[in-house]
Amino acid sequence: MLKPDLSNPIPGGSGRSPRPLPALPGMGANQLLQPTAPQVSTRAKSVVSGNAPPDACLYSLAFGEAPCIGLVGDRGTGKSTAMRAICRAYLQRSVGVVLACDKGGGSGFEGQRRVDVDDLAAHPMDPEPRAVVFVGDPHAAVDPDPEQVAALAWRLSARRVPSLVVVDELKWSARGGWWRKGVIWLPQTCSEGRKHGVGILWASQSPQDAPREAFEESGILVCYRLAGRGLDRLDERGYLQGIDPQQIAQLPGDFSPPAERGRCVLLRRGQPWDRRFYRFSV
Repeated sequence: MLKPDLSNPIPGGSGRSPRPLPALPGMGANQLLQPTAPQVSTRAKSVVSGNAPPDACLYSLAFGEAPCIGLVGDRGTGKSTAMRAICRAYLQRSVGVVLACDKGGGSGFEGQRRVDVDDLAAHPMDPEPRAVVFVGDPHAAVDPDPEQVAALAWRLSARRVPSLVVVDELKWSARGGWWRKGVIWLPQTCSEGRKHGVGILWASQSPQDAPREAFEESGILVCYRLAGRGLDRLDERGYLQGIDPQQIAQLPGDFSPPAERGRCVLLRRGQPWDRRFYRFSV
């Protein structure tokens, strides 16, 4: 695994001086709060439903480690709602900052909006909220770059500031199970971020696009309705133990009334399904 070059972590800047690190008032500690680690039951004898506690996804904070969390499912099934709930819980349970990459702002993440990392350097964040949402600028043909956001997270880690990198759609950085050319910091975050306080929360409509590091390092996979190749990839990666794939294919999708959407299952690689359906709420 390629180690980070903290002297100039912004991709494409080999011929330029490092950009100034955005100011983060009041952030100087790398100590994560210590909530009680939730236990996901694997002994349920019948399928039950309930609200999904964000702690079930952020259990690693109880051990002083950064989380790696994946969300998969068709569009309109509830992934954005779950991501917002997890981000809010992270800010409540950690002293870290949320760095969300949300093209166009469509996922509705809470935080201080900036165009990209350059815009944050020019306009440092206020003390609160401890979240920045990079939305790009469609009028100037500028998209937020998850790779630059991940690079920023590692620069903050060098200052002992923990963070959660949020990628609302992994397809901008990966395709067909491989990272796109020049993407270094995102796989580094998946594989090595846990012990350095650099967490990641990623989502994808097509699990077959998610590279190995994203799958195998995710402690929890939040799964909404999927069918076809997406389910095949989950099976290949060892996430479907104890669950009939048809139970996932029959979860509510965008064809269902909005009030019925949002049901999901929490899957852990190599462990049996807990026989529960969940719904996140913000």
